Amino acid sequence: MKGRVLMNSNENVLALFLQIQKAYLKCCYDAVKDEPIKMTEMMCILYLYDHAPNDTSNEIAKQYMLSRSLVSKTVDSLKTAGYLETERDSMDCRKIHLHLTEKCRPILEKIKIAKDVFSREMKKDVTAHESALVIEFAAKLRRNLNGIQNQRAKRYKSIHIEPDADAYFDWTMKG
Repeated sequence: MKGRVLMNSNENVLALFLQIQKAYLKCCYDAVKDEPIKMTEMMCILYLYDHAPNDTSNEIAKQYMLSRSLVSKTVDSLKTAGYLETERDSMDCRKIHLHLTEKCRPILEKIKIAKDVFSREMKKDVTAHESALVIEFAAKLRRNLNGIQNQRAKRYKSIHIEPDADAYFDWTMKG
């Protein structure tokens, strides 16, 4: 069984999800390497493209488990470069929405192509039934993780815990 990874423990499954996300981000970044953007900037663009209307820097930080200060610097850089605009929420002035600009379109087109290629390659030799099982498995993991996070939040109210570590399990592989 040379070259085959055996999923014999929870750690191996979790490591696989992390490897998939890392490969996915690298694939998307490789597609825009000729553009004047950094990896974290590409991640913000990718998030905003995929997750509207969850369009705040806080949501980006949760999704990729990045510090809020890094995301804030990245957003400032993208804004200065003209790739995104900001808008205060009409109901909550503390919340700032992020919107990609027309200048971002060439980057988005390259990212969309990379996402499609990655998705096709990942789904190669995977049946519709197997794909459905993975999606069902990931949904159960998310539900269980949300329960764990809710229990922690109740137990440790005075301690700040970054919720949504389950962002690494958001693999519904569109395409």
